[in-house]
Amino acid sequence: VGSALLIKTWSSNSGPYIQVLTLSYTIGNTLASLISRPFVSGVSKFNIKNNYSDIADISLTASEQFKKGNYTLGQQAPREYRSENEGNMTDISLSEVGLSNLKESDIGFVYLIIGLLSAAIGLCFLILYILTKKTFSNCLNNGAVAIKGTRFKEIDEPRNTMNGTTYTPFAKCYKLQLMATLLLMYFLFTLMQMTGGGLVMTFAVEGLKWPKSHGTAIITAYWGAQIFSKLPSIVILASKILSANQMIIIDFTLLACSYTVMVIFVQKHYIVLWVTLLTAGLGLGNLYGLCLHWYQTYVMPVTGVVTGIVVVGSNLGFTTMPFFAGFLMEVHFMWFAYVQLIAYILLLLVVILTYFLVRHNKRKLTQECDNNI
Repeated sequence: VGSALLIKTWSSNSGPYIQVLTLSYTIGNTLASLISRPFVSGVSKFNIKNNYSDIADISLTASEQFKKGNYTLGQQAPREYRSENEGNMTDISLSEVGLSNLKESDIGFVYLIIGLLSAAIGLCFLILYILTKKTFSNCLNNGAVAIKGTRFKEIDEPRNTMNGTTYTPFAKCYKLQLMATLLLMYFLFTLMQMTGGGLVMTFAVEGLKWPKSHGTAIITAYWGAQIFSKLPSIVILASKILSANQMIIIDFTLLACSYTVMVIFVQKHYIVLWVTLLTAGLGLGNLYGLCLHWYQTYVMPVTGVVTGIVVVGSNLGFTTMPFFAGFLMEVHFMWFAYVQLIAYILLLLVVILTYFLVRHNKRKLTQECDNNI
């Protein structure tokens, strides 16, 4: 919704504003854990006296206690012993494993914060709506008369102009194909982005045997790299020097190098994961806004339908990532890197397909115009 509003307001000049919008989104992702941390229990794990690493060791402690009984293997435990401990296995298994100060998290306050932030966002949109209603000369109404006469049409007209931008018209079948590629594009982008940010802790701690403190540090660095790539000064400077196409090519090149090196060398040295994730964060940071801006500039107007497709694709990626990537990582921890590389390859193919669909439609339209002449 925010992206569509910015594009409607600023038209072809909306690129930097979309980047600032995605910058604020990434900053929110980074600060979310800091905001909710005071309301989540700081003591949420077993304080294991004997340095046991997992529940398997706890069960081993329980079995050792049974061995200390006055009976041998193959014999039943005395009835009074069995009746004493029946239904109370927790006391046996954890008798030598101290649970220190287990606390309940005040998770309700986290949802209260979410509700307050949602109310603040709604209030901002309400104020914006009132201002646009009262100010008829607002930039949202600029060109309304021109737009009214130049609605997006089918192939009846050779070209269409909206908000000062000229588009090549598409037949319905082409528009459906382009919307399908847009859905896949943002689904794969979100899958790739959230796999890197959501499962790197599990990959580093469980797979590479890092300390948990290092795992949380690399999460912060990953999102921090995305914040850095979305800084207004960086985005504006890059947009003055490079075109949107060149910036997209640079981002895809960074991602290709990052994921390829990660798959091959991540188990060789710990520094590889740091370098590759930071590089991937820089590549992913402004790719969301760049793709949307490229779509607006070269393909078709970003209307409410297009924005809805972007939202649906992104939410599908958010929903699918924990189940899909998490399931594969249970098979082998290296699927963390494999999933990102596969998603990147598929995303690259979808982008290339979109480019050729647009180009093919333009060629077809040119041939039809020449035949009519």
